[in-house]
Amino acid sequence: SGYVIPIKSVVASRNYFLRASSVAQGGMDQLCQELVACVTKILDPQCPQTERAASYQTIEDFKERSPQCLLCGFQLAREQAPVVRHFGLQLLEHFVRYRWNSLKKVERKEFTLQLLQHMSFVSSGAHCR
Repeated sequence: SGYVIPIKSVVASRNYFLRASSVAQGGMDQLCQELVACVTKILDPQCPQTERAASYQTIEDFKERSPQCLLCGFQLAREQAPVVRHFGLQLLEHFVRYRWNSLKKVERKEFTLQLLQHMSFVSSGAHCR
């Protein structure tokens, strides 16, 4: 059987900018770990094709439907492993590309502020420590 994230178990809130403190951090950490496990399976040539395909579909479903896409994107973009950091940035890019128009003006401003904070974090080299 394929590896599937229980997307329905993710907090079903329209507010994309819930602060990490308002979401059970353990749940967010676990969700991010499950996404990283999916990415790892996709990149593992030893993993059976059916599992890789299921992991790919899980990630695509998450990107399309999860209200936690931005929070996971920002959290994963702060990781030390380059593949994980890249995946976090891909989540952010996907959200901007395909879900930007669904955001309210206030949410767009919040995203911009969070992205600037992330850029400051990366430029300080803190993600490498």
